[in-house]
Formats: sequence, structure tokens, C-alpha cells
Amino acid sequence: HAVELGVTHFDTAELYGWGEGEKLLGAALAPFRDKVTIGTKFGWTKEFGFNSRPDHIREVIDASLVNLGVETIDVLYQHVDDPAVPIED
Repeated sequence: HAVELGVTHFDTAELYGWGEGEKLLGAALAPFRDKVTIGTKFGWTKEFGFNSRPDHIREVIDASLVNLGVETIDVLYQHVDDPAVPIED
């Protein structure tokens, strides 16, 4: 219904149900994929710690692509600052 009302950007994160939210959103948006953008986030661990190391980001992206059922993520956000990882990394 949101797409029918003109919403074109949808935001989610691995943190929202540890992938379950992404699965729901991906399924709902599948018929409209060419008309919307999808953003998701990285940065948390399941223990609610921080992890923005590049290898972890790759793991999160790989899981998010599967969960969302898409080939690309349009916008990737850092959900929380990780003081242990320099922003350059």
C-alpha cells in the first residue's frame, strides 16, 4: 500500500529481527523492486556490541542480499559508530 501511495524508499537493518525484518520487507517489495530503493544497515552484533570491521560488513551485506532477495542494496548505512574501527577502514 505504501508504494501505491508514492513511497519509494524503504529502510531496514539486520538488527530488526536479525534478518527477519529484511525477509518480510524483501518479499513485500519484490513486485515493485524496479520502482523503489532499499537501504539497510550494519554495525551491531547479536550481543548488541559494535562491529564495523570490513570483514563483518561483508558478512552483513551477503546476509542482507539473501534476506532481502535482491541482487543489490541501494543504500548501505552504518547503524552505529564503532570506536574500535577507524572510519577509513
